[in-house]
Amino acid sequence: MSHIQYVDELVKEYLLFRGFSQTLKAFDNDLKAEKEKGFRVDKIVDQLMQYVYNYDLTSLRELWGHLDSRMFCRLESHFTPAIRKLENAVLKMYLVNAALNGKQDRIQEFFTKMAPELQGHSEWKEWFGISLIHFMNL
Repeated sequence: MSHIQYVDELVKEYLLFRGFSQTLKAFDNDLKAEKEKGFRVDKIVDQLMQYVYNYDLTSLRELWGHLDSRMFCRLESHFTPAIRKLENAVLKMYLVNAALNGKQDRIQEFFTKMAPELQGHSEWKEWFGISLIHFMNL
């Protein structure tokens, strides 16, 4: 058990011992909503995948922005290309998932929201055609 989980359990025991049931419920809800997931990689990946599979682009971008501002910005600069590559891979996974499941509306929403940010990147040039290719196959 990590140190953070251990402290969380101690806090829960204390709140239960003192009879602060409403505070305990609020604490549990806050833990469930915590974006950093205790900095556990498996939990963060699960959350990212959940957003991809639920076509929740807004939450996906919010979580990535949070990770970028809280963790990735603190890494050494030679990790930056790998982080950007990972970000692009997650976004492409979102598109592939939407295309495989026939969610043309989600693909359109993606490009409507993300086009200004992605237009200048050469690796995205071919990806802008995914909505047309998928549309032609319907």
